[in-house]
Amino acid sequence: MQALRDVVGGSTALRPLLTERMERAPVERAFAATAEPEPLSPKELQVLRLVASGRSNTEIAALLGNSEGVIKNHCSAVFAKMGVRDRTQAVLRAIDLGWI
Repeated sequence: MQALRDVVGGSTALRPLLTERMERAPVERAFAATAEPEPLSPKELQVLRLVASGRSNTEIAALLGNSEGVIKNHCSAVFAKMGVRDRTQAVLRAIDLGWI
């Protein structure tokens, strides 16, 4: 229940085993992100956190009361600002930056 409350409040919930593995694993990235990405708007950060929680664009749109097209636009803006190609890279970069 606490994990659900955290996610609804804008945080990210990860299984403890996954968190432990991530802390122990050496970090190697197969992409070169921008050194200092542009700051994300509050809405973009909210969408990024929901992406990190594993939700689809359709699910995010329903949660935020937007159309799927609006969510796709937010994702595109996030990717451009962060200098990444896809959702996975955006989440990994956001973790590196301490945004999620």
